[in-house]
Amino acid sequence: KYGNFVIKDISKKQTVLLFGDIILIAISIYLAPVLRFQMLLDPLTVLSPSDIVTIIVYILVLYFSDLYTFSNESSKPRMVFEAILAVMIINVINAAIFYLFHIPSYGSWIYLISALLALFFVVLLRFAFIHLSGISANPTRVLILGAGRSGRTMYSAIKRNNNYQVVGFVDDDESKQGLIIDDLPILGKYNDLSELINKYKINKIIVAICGDINASVFDDLVKAKFAGVKIYEMPTFYEKIAAKIPVNHTSNRWIGYADICGIEKNSYNTKMKSILDKVIALIYLMIGLPLLILVAVAIKIDSPGTIFYVQKRIGLSGNPFNIIKFRSMHVDSNNNLEFAYQKKDPRITRVGKLMRYFRIDEIPQLWNILRGEMSFIGPRALIEDEVSNFSPKIPYFTLRHSIRPGITGWAQINYRHGATLEDGLAKLEYDLYYIKNKSFLLDARIVLKTVWIVLLGVGAK
Repeated sequence: KYGNFVIKDISKKQTVLLFGDIILIAISIYLAPVLRFQMLLDPLTVLSPSDIVTIIVYILVLYFSDLYTFSNESSKPRMVFEAILAVMIINVINAAIFYLFHIPSYGSWIYLISALLALFFVVLLRFAFIHLSGISANPTRVLILGAGRSGRTMYSAIKRNNNYQVVGFVDDDESKQGLIIDDLPILGKYNDLSELINKYKINKIIVAICGDINASVFDDLVKAKFAGVKIYEMPTFYEKIAAKIPVNHTSNRWIGYADICGIEKNSYNTKMKSILDKVIALIYLMIGLPLLILVAVAIKIDSPGTIFYVQKRIGLSGNPFNIIKFRSMHVDSNNNLEFAYQKKDPRITRVGKLMRYFRIDEIPQLWNILRGEMSFIGPRALIEDEVSNFSPKIPYFTLRHSIRPGITGWAQINYRHGATLEDGLAKLEYDLYYIKNKSFLLDARIVLKTVWIVLLGVGAK
């Protein structure tokens, strides 16, 4: 749903929801002046080109805010908060567009009424979808080839997704026949594949077989594919479902043949992203100068020591650089990792807690961006000890250094801080997903999600 396959993975439900939003947002734009002036207006005069721009901004921000992805288990209060934040961001963007391009617009009261109506319609439509999703669901029937570790990992990622119904495993291991593994039955062996496809009306097959596939099994897969059944390798489908790369179930062959957008020599990677990073960083520094001075004074008053904290990190191509942050810890405890990544860290000062909550301590990294050492979005810049510890133990770990590290990123918004081997593996799965699918659209979604996390204090940090 993200990155270079934004369009092709939109489901029928999301399409219906998309058109529902377009209609309801258009209605909210039309009704706002009607309610304000209490008189009917010609729709052709109300829905002007500027209103069409407004609708487009609504749809893009709602999409990047993940408001087209939910299930029966979706949290309604969280969805409401996400919708409120999205509508706020939308109106800020639209106001900026109208101001910059001098597009004629309505008064503030009409904007407010339109925003409230749009928010009401957006939330109401999603409540209706959540309520009706169990009734109208027609899940895709899935068969997993291989009941080993890869197959079970795939099942654990897909079983809570209401769009799919996993029918069972297929495996040649004699000892597994007739068993139920992770609440899923072993339906037969690989040579039973054609029969099982017809019997269980299978729509998709996920191949989670380690090693080479028998020629006869591959023949059956080809026949199934030309009969309309979609065939996926486990890493490909896992990436689609979980938005991360299953590192422990990925091969050199899969990575070698996969499209890795983040390292392509295209205009976005080589020019546009770098220019945007530096321009935004410069504007941010100029606008935020009063805040930077205020933070610097607060740090000096709160605890003795320097204002900035400089630490060596590993960046692009594994090269070290000095990262700059506002000091958020007491000076005598910066190198003590005993309490690292704990919720209550005694090393952190009072001002430091506030800075970290709103990520203000990260602002000096804008200087690293201007120097070309970092980007706004990318993998987290790790210290040398973490890299030397994880590199020999986690497959493909050094691939995260193929792009510049970022202040925020796909791993940062999806996974908590952590220094264990398990944490390193989990974050790498998200980092590799970002590198593989890097694009302007994915970056936009990460920015909006970061805003959500910073403003409301929920989610990964």
